[in-house]
Amino acid sequence: MKMGVVSLLGATILASGASPGIAQAQSSPGGSAEAPASEIVVTGSRIRRQDLAGVGPATVVSAEQIENTGIVNIETMLQRLPANAGFAGNQTSAYWTSNGYGTAQVNLRGLGIKRTLVLLNGRRLVAGGTGANSSPDLNMIPVVALARTDVLKDGASAIYGADAMAGVVNLVTRTDYEGLGVSTRYGISDRGDGSDFSADLIWGIRNDRGGFMAAVTYQKTNAVNMASRAPCSLAETTPGTLSCVNSAATIGGRAVLPNGQQINFNQVPGGDGNFYEPYSASKHNFNSAPFLNAVSPVERVSTAFFADYDVTDDIEAFGEFLYTFRKSNQIATPGTLRNLSIAASNPTNPTGQNIVLIQRRLAEPGPRQFFQETDTWQGTLGFRGKLANDWAWEVAGSFGRNTAVDGSTNIANLERVANTLDTSKCSLTAGAAIPCADYLGFGDLTPAALDYILFTSRDRGGNELGTVTADLTGSLFELRPGRFRSRRVPSTARRRVGAIPIR
Repeated sequence: MKMGVVSLLGATILASGASPGIAQAQSSPGGSAEAPASEIVVTGSRIRRQDLAGVGPATVVSAEQIENTGIVNIETMLQRLPANAGFAGNQTSAYWTSNGYGTAQVNLRGLGIKRTLVLLNGRRLVAGGTGANSSPDLNMIPVVALARTDVLKDGASAIYGADAMAGVVNLVTRTDYEGLGVSTRYGISDRGDGSDFSADLIWGIRNDRGGFMAAVTYQKTNAVNMASRAPCSLAETTPGTLSCVNSAATIGGRAVLPNGQQINFNQVPGGDGNFYEPYSASKHNFNSAPFLNAVSPVERVSTAFFADYDVTDDIEAFGEFLYTFRKSNQIATPGTLRNLSIAASNPTNPTGQNIVLIQRRLAEPGPRQFFQETDTWQGTLGFRGKLANDWAWEVAGSFGRNTAVDGSTNIANLERVANTLDTSKCSLTAGAAIPCADYLGFGDLTPAALDYILFTSRDRGGNELGTVTADLTGSLFELRPGRFRSRRVPSTARRRVGAIPIR
């Protein structure tokens, strides 16, 4: 599936009629709440203004603050913010436990990743997942290239559209870096697993008319198996007591007889293939923990290039290019077959009765493997400049594309499963085109039967994003104090029409 998105903002003219003010930024308790500030572009608005408090509640995280925490990716930093709530994708989370496909998103106010807009220097980013993914991968940007991250924790859908209903995250890159910087980080758990290695490189040069900056991040994370931290899924089955709660999809196969009795077939490797006994949840249920990861492997390379050049004293050209390659994979429990009718005449049925195989876990081939490979790039070219007084303009165009392969192993073809139970189609003869399969008992499925019913799926998809923006900002006029007098509206009128005092 491919989803194309083109956003056109045609010659938008935004003007501010507010009088000069003082920027109000977040400060720690006991610190000064107000301080003079230079001209900035506030997240959540394309108007250049200094009244930060007038736009909405915002959190600004500087590059220095990021360095002090030791965080090596933007994902971790944003997901620690109090405004981040609810589920958001995690680049290392396991497939079933947190639905992570190797991408990292942010979910402001718990409204979903589709309602949190992510920008780079005030411009949209192409979605970076697999298929028609609706949110950029935060780790597209090397963290060393960031000057700060602005998080607007209030709805901005009136400016940006419905995808900014929960808020806006604006990643602002450095513009003044000079020299060469290299940093590495390696970590491993105290149990000797989950090793994580990352390396960052940044290089920049500048002169009187412009500069160039390049940044590269490489990260490789190894797995942490769920069973190494929790031997089984625990739940409070009786008040005050935790006990294992395992899956009723058993490896031997749980079936129901015509009289309603449930039985379970052999679960001992190499045991009697015709053995069955009454089903017992405590004895036969399947423990999923060894087949899930608490942290899944990820390998990623992110690159970013930025350039700016003063064409004239009043006109600046700028360009950006991003490229990310990522490989990630997750394991999941072996697949389950459900509600297979097996006749009494079937040679694999030892009961002599018509039965329904309610659930049978395909444990013979091992866990399923989910894997993704993505290539994501985006380029931007634009011009900006200043006019008379405080008027400024900017014109920019961007195009980005994400292509991905998303696949999984050990997926059962249900049509072929049915063929292996139909004695008019299958055969027990070695080398048969359609082998008959014995699903009643663990280990009874032959390699030939598994090869026939299992396949590896591969889906290809991607996203495209094209944007053109044109902005003109400046002050139209200034409202001077004392030019207008206020008049009070009678309280009876206010109560009647819900009015407020007019100035």
